[in-house]
Amino acid sequence: SAEETFSTYRSVRLTQPLPPSIAAKQRLLDSLVVGYRRAVDLGVPEWAHAATYRIGEALVAFGEALENSERPADLTGDDLKGYENVLLEQAMNFHSQGESVWSDLLRRTKGAAADPWTARTRNALWSRLGDRFLFLAEGEVPLVEDPAARPAPRAKEAKP
Repeated sequence: SAEETFSTYRSVRLTQPLPPSIAAKQRLLDSLVVGYRRAVDLGVPEWAHAATYRIGEALVAFGEALENSERPADLTGDDLKGYENVLLEQAMNFHSQGESVWSDLLRRTKGAAADPWTARTRNALWSRLGDRFLFLAEGEVPLVEDPAARPAPRAKEAKP
């Protein structure tokens, strides 16, 4: 099952030479996504939410693996910085994909914490977004509405 493979997937480090290492981790990611999609397709809401959370988590973990991958020993200075910039760009693609999966889940569930997995999804997504915008000036931070925090509509007062 995908859940049994997840811890193995998380533990695989990206080492030099990077291309075969990335390919091996990508195969594990693909296998995880297929397994988790099967759980989503069963139609049991809590399982679907858990599997969707894990898909997002696996994508984010791939981005983190790229960021923390082993660097070539012979690169220094500007060459190393350029190499790291390429890795960061690739990592951001995986981070964005994972965040998008989580956002879609929250949109489908209307942000309600109906089960622990949607609550976990909301916490993971908002934590990532909060970290990203922590040092921006207030005017540069995009506003994200929490539908669950929306106040209940007030009853209209009768006119005398």
